[in-house]
Amino acid sequence: MTAEKARIPDMRNPVLTDVQRQLPAYADAVINAAKAQTGLDHFGDLGFMPRLELIMSAANAGENLSSAGQAGFFGLAVRFLRAQLGLEDYIRRHAEIEEVVLDSPIIMPGCRAKGHGHHRWRHYGEMHVMDLAMPLPLEMHDAGRGDGWRERERERERERERESMEYRKIGSLAVSLVGLGGNNFGTDFFGKKCDEQQSARIIYAALDAGINFIDTAEEYSVDSFVGSGRSEEIIGRTLGTRRNDVIIATKYSVYDVADQDQRGSARIVHAIEASLKRLGTDRIDLYQQHFPDPNVPIEEMLEALTRLLKEGKVREIGCCNFSGAMIDAALEASDRFGLARFSSAQNQYNLLDDPAEEGTIEACVRTGLKLIPYFPLASGLLTGKYAQGTVVPAGSRFEADTFVNGILRERQVSDQRHAKVAEFESFARERGHTILELALSWLAAQDCVGSIIAGASKPEQIAANVAATGWVLTDDDLRDLAALRR
Repeated sequence: MTAEKARIPDMRNPVLTDVQRQLPAYADAVINAAKAQTGLDHFGDLGFMPRLELIMSAANAGENLSSAGQAGFFGLAVRFLRAQLGLEDYIRRHAEIEEVVLDSPIIMPGCRAKGHGHHRWRHYGEMHVMDLAMPLPLEMHDAGRGDGWRERERERERERERESMEYRKIGSLAVSLVGLGGNNFGTDFFGKKCDEQQSARIIYAALDAGINFIDTAEEYSVDSFVGSGRSEEIIGRTLGTRRNDVIIATKYSVYDVADQDQRGSARIVHAIEASLKRLGTDRIDLYQQHFPDPNVPIEEMLEALTRLLKEGKVREIGCCNFSGAMIDAALEASDRFGLARFSSAQNQYNLLDDPAEEGTIEACVRTGLKLIPYFPLASGLLTGKYAQGTVVPAGSRFEADTFVNGILRERQVSDQRHAKVAEFESFARERGHTILELALSWLAAQDCVGSIIAGASKPEQIAANVAATGWVLTDDDLRDLAALRR
């Protein structure tokens, strides 16, 4: 039985003679739905078991209900909310829900819960029903509060979450320490694809968690190896009116499969207009060159990017997969010709891997460029989900059989890398943490890092990624990890 399929009898406006008949079934249905949604089997342990005799006597029913219905209207309301919202959303909006249920006209003043945290529902005084014919709390949350009360409460909750998120500067942009990578939105380019509906859920979860930095590329596409921008389209449609809540980073390819002769400044001019259209926006916050182009002088690229900055189509520029020498050459050209400077460098970087391009970290530290690590979890290897000698888990990135994913699988999965992951897992476990927390907190401890763009295939992974950066590693921890990484 799933929470979505659980059928809950309609308790709105029941006649009094139907209450005895409906409420036991209602109690069972709500409890089953909540169990299916949360995976909890022992609701009695949560203290939600006042006897329904109180309800029935207060309603003047004149008769007690059977033990099947002894869950209490108060407990039913809470379980109903859990089943409707889902446990994660229920916990995230706990304060709001407490106010909705406890301030409801169904429950008289004086029965507010005592205690705190998730046990605050455990102890409360005698509960009386004022009007059983009234709708459930979920449906009357705006009563007496004015229009838009729930949205205002949600915005306050989002504000609290944003306040708990760390933000760092990439040039003039204030970006969340944890970002969101969009290389699986509508595309199987890097493995498992998220359809538009799932991608939207992930993006909304990111926004609610305080993430304001989303990275994509015109290259992330289903139909071609380079250039149709499916991921950009989904991000643009999903954000809609919330565009201004987000720092959008995208990347242009240095060539177009449909026109191999389109290079240099002409390629940039064509690419920016296409990306703006797909993203449904008038500017791109961080525009990045996806790979170096040995056939085009870097000053030509920088000149085109400088024009875009002056036109307001771009706010900051960056490079991806550049070596330290390439970064130095680009910054030198910017200074020599009076052109805009790169603000960021995006390269693969994680506990297992330094950038493949030599000298990138040193160049970022030396010049002040902010590093944006991609594959921060080594394509999932640093989550612990890929155990050595076992079959690739269903639904994971490496299960997908695509060209790029095949290359990644060969690079990422080996006995040597599994052995190193086991060492990191042991390090984290000894300190009461997970390898996910270690991987992301280690990157957060690097001063040159601007934002960690972790991908996600499920909304719940967003909350895990954000929480994972909360481990503040000590100097001793960092020294020990440096030795482990060798």
